[in-house]
Amino acid sequence: MNKGEQDVWHCFSQMREFYRNTPIILNRAEGHYFYDVKNKKYYDGVSTLLNASFGHNRSELMEAIYTQARKLDVTSLFNAGNDISQQYFDRLKLYLPPNLNKVFYTNSGSEAVETAYKICRQYHWLVGDEKRTKFISMKGAYHGSNLLANYITAASSINRGMEKIIDQELFFVVDIPDSYDETDATENELVVDRLHSLESMIIDQGPETFSSIILEVVQLSNGAYPLPKLFLEGVQNLCRKYGLLFIIDEIATGFGRTGSMFAFGTYDLKPDIITLGKAINNGLIPMGAVVVSEHIFNAFLGEKDEDKELLHGYTTSGHPIACAAALATLDLMENTSILECVNELGSNLKTSLMPLLNYEFVKCISGNGMMLALRFKPGYRVAMSEKWGISHILDSKLKQRGFLFYPDDEDTLIIAPPLTSSREEIVSLVDTVLSTIEILSKGVVRK
Repeated sequence: MNKGEQDVWHCFSQMREFYRNTPIILNRAEGHYFYDVKNKKYYDGVSTLLNASFGHNRSELMEAIYTQARKLDVTSLFNAGNDISQQYFDRLKLYLPPNLNKVFYTNSGSEAVETAYKICRQYHWLVGDEKRTKFISMKGAYHGSNLLANYITAASSINRGMEKIIDQELFFVVDIPDSYDETDATENELVVDRLHSLESMIIDQGPETFSSIILEVVQLSNGAYPLPKLFLEGVQNLCRKYGLLFIIDEIATGFGRTGSMFAFGTYDLKPDIITLGKAINNGLIPMGAVVVSEHIFNAFLGEKDEDKELLHGYTTSGHPIACAAALATLDLMENTSILECVNELGSNLKTSLMPLLNYEFVKCISGNGMMLALRFKPGYRVAMSEKWGISHILDSKLKQRGFLFYPDDEDTLIIAPPLTSSREEIVSLVDTVLSTIEILSKGVVRK
């Protein structure tokens, strides 16, 4: 590695180990593949990070970016609107429930979550519910890595060193009905128990003190675990019963990843707010969004001296090139019948990986559509490499064979290929994963 290549600090990485392991340095991409500086080819088995759903260098997207850059390259919603940001949302609304009809643009999913939180807090202040300051999230969730999103996620590993910056007594994390981890009860029994615990907590703390609940329909960072339908609907009912705003995080699941345009659309869910990011424009330009219902937006309307405006914003919110790429991404979704492909390919992919359950150390294969996770049982390691989890060892071996995935933790490997992958590419992916695990299995031991 060249000296200059050691100056970039990577995400969620121990950089000493990163340098020691001779990292991959990419320098171009085409279709569903990356190429490194040595021209080695890698299949993008996690769609970069669940954002490049249509692969790389799509001519339709490149043309949209070029055309917009030549017309209106950059502006700011601080001092003027721009036509493409409205055009994009006009199209996006066609896929949303009628009540979700106002948008605030951000530059990422993490920013979208923080924006949603601030909207909820200020909304309740504006409508006279100043006591509603508490926020509820789900165990196993991940909502971003900026400071406020960390607290909402409430994972101790993410919050190291940040424990007392924000009042943690305002953030509550509730258990989910995870049937993969608790086999002594049925899923329905777990749902009833978790909903009862959630409602009891709300009552004990005072319903008038809670602002909002946020959840993901499929928890990517909890092994792509889909929350049960009855639990999701039960949480929504509790929000309605006690006056909490209901937020659904669609950052990882949105835009077809789980087989429907938005994961919440599979169920009878009517959120007050949704957060978007990642695949919104195929990951080409940093972009996120918060979509809110009109009754929330209207609370911020008033005269200048009423101080009702949302005190929040980003320099590049609603960036015209980002919005043009997002509009072109919607065009691609419509022109390729992508949702039908996702359901078929995702089902084939999951079914083809099922033989892995024959290994003692494999826990399950979870997820929906083209968002899957290969989950290993805790306590297993590969001999002579015990400091690493199986997912990290597997990921390293797969990279050697030309496949990029994402080890979300030591026991979880995320598999989320481009939605436009061919059947042949899925077969190659499956064959490579199966054969690599067969080789690794000979050295797997229980700690």
